[in-house]
Amino acid sequence: MNETAKTFINSLEGLRKQKEDVHARLKEIDEQINRRSNELRALVAAGVGTGDRLRDLVISYAGYWPELEDRCRAVEAAMEGRTGELVLICYPSRECTRHRFGFGWDTEEREAYRMGILSGPNLILRKDHTFNMLTLPVGAYIEGFVHPHGHFAPFEEKDVHKDNLFCVYHSFVGRPPSLSSLLQEKGDFWKDYLLIGDEAVKVWMEEKRMEELLPHALRALAGLVPQVA
Repeated sequence: MNETAKTFINSLEGLRKQKEDVHARLKEIDEQINRRSNELRALVAAGVGTGDRLRDLVISYAGYWPELEDRCRAVEAAMEGRTGELVLICYPSRECTRHRFGFGWDTEEREAYRMGILSGPNLILRKDHTFNMLTLPVGAYIEGFVHPHGHFAPFEEKDVHKDNLFCVYHSFVGRPPSLSSLLQEKGDFWKDYLLIGDEAVKVWMEEKRMEELLPHALRALAGLVPQVA
């Protein structure tokens, strides 16, 4: 073998070995992080907290995760002073538009929404079946589609759901993403989907030419006692 080529091959083999060593070291560090994070979660669950309510909440949900904690703080900053005000999550969904007898339904992709009222100033952990979900303190919501030409369907009693705005997972087709999946995206991505406070929701309705929705929504939600446990 040519000596020059041999030198290159030896150099590349050395670099490949370094890469394998680095990957092995990173895996070891990740295992240590996961182990210590789980130990920290156990401490918080036992009542040995950090002294920071929101940090303890995030640790209880997902372990030590500074980036998620920062975004949760941004959401709570938007919630400050908004208890009793509207909150809305908008998301892409599919609406059944026409039943084709024997051939199922025609569907159309549209923007959907769920709207509720904040019952407190802080994020919460809520049990959903066997899972904990990080979410807003909202115990009831109405939902619908953004229809063209500013139309909206009248509300009926069945349109009021005594449940949380969000789903546990992002993968449910036609349902809103989980709050945690929104907050795992970088930066202020969540602001494209989550509107907090009467003013923000009213602006959204005006942009969608759905101002007439507001009194119907408030009447549908009036008198409901949110269940935030």
